[in-house]
Amino acid sequence: MDVPAFRERLSRLAPKDPLVLAVSGGGDSVALAHLVKEAGRQAVVAHLDHGLRPESPLDQAFVQALAERLGFPFFTERVEVARIAQARGENLEAVAREVRYAFLHRVAREVRARAILTAHTLDDQAETVLLQLLQGTARATGIREREGLVVRPLLVHTREELRAYLRARGETWREDPTNQDPALDRNFLRLFVFPLLEERFPAAKRALARFAEARTEEEGVLERQAEARLLPDPRFFVPAFRAAPLLEAPLAVRRRALRRLLEKLGLRPEARLVLLLEEALRGRPQTLPGGVLARRKGGTLFLLPPKPRLPLPPGFRRPAPGDYLERSSGRKRLVDFLAEKGVPRELKPLWPVRAEGSRVVEVLGLYPPPPRRPTWRRPWRRRPRPSGKGRCRWGRSSCSRTASSGPTTGWRG
Repeated sequence: MDVPAFRERLSRLAPKDPLVLAVSGGGDSVALAHLVKEAGRQAVVAHLDHGLRPESPLDQAFVQALAERLGFPFFTERVEVARIAQARGENLEAVAREVRYAFLHRVAREVRARAILTAHTLDDQAETVLLQLLQGTARATGIREREGLVVRPLLVHTREELRAYLRARGETWREDPTNQDPALDRNFLRLFVFPLLEERFPAAKRALARFAEARTEEEGVLERQAEARLLPDPRFFVPAFRAAPLLEAPLAVRRRALRRLLEKLGLRPEARLVLLLEEALRGRPQTLPGGVLARRKGGTLFLLPPKPRLPLPPGFRRPAPGDYLERSSGRKRLVDFLAEKGVPRELKPLWPVRAEGSRVVEVLGLYPPPPRRPTWRRPWRRRPRPSGKGRCRWGRSSCSRTASSGPTTGWRG
């Protein structure tokens, strides 16, 4: 293990102390704690007990002893992650990750840390890339080296390199028995798929890591282009985006933009869901997971939740049969007016209106139209032009020029 190289890498990624070290007690995070200490950096150790295993108190005691031995302050919490996931009806792994990073950020705020260090390795990177490809996310950018405060300085090192480093120092670590459960996708790849791959392709993990690095660099450029194509339509009270910028975008940019939409909805940006949004953009409504209806009406792509909630300010009500507007061009039914403004049928019964009987005097955000702002123009001032005889066209001698001055010579005041 090249400690000077690690010190230099850490200085580049997280130049200022203090640091928060996420330490579970496993070999990777224990190696991280020792490397940070050997690099001469100031840090605190943070350990979250997820309450998922009977032996988790032993892990906490081990990490606390390690922190004391290294001279790092120790922070810990216990959270019943399984109970939270069950109450929410969400995936256990996803909830555990959310709770863990929330804890790490709380510690960072408390100690005013400049970075949170996690012990993700090159093996984790390769597993993540392959898992993303197999799950159909079509991005496969893997684990980012830095995301906000979170820094991952061990992505260039394998698990075996870190364990060899610990063995050389006579150090021990804790083993999580759940890492041997093949029912979990990542464990299945680690225990069965990668041994076969590396038997035939010994550099498979490094190749996948390089692929992720290249994709991340490309993704940064394309993501900025994709974000520029996501133009919210401010007239509506549900997620709605202008369709034309998406339809006119190159295919690669459009699909990245649609993946961003899925992420905004809290959905995994799988390729099949991106294709559903493509169909919706072409005018064929599609239902996404969670009952979200993706539908284009006019120039707008709507992402309608199963039960849309529109505001109802004081003095407003929901539309009623027979509602109409009196306009200079005559009477118009409210339903026709809403259709004219591009309001989808799912929102028409909910749109807030203010009315006197059946006569609608205000449609929230749509009628009456906002007054036009007066336009201000700089007062026009005529500039003098030469008469060709040494005097202005206005006959004033103060703007005369010499006979020898050419056509590009400036005027004298």
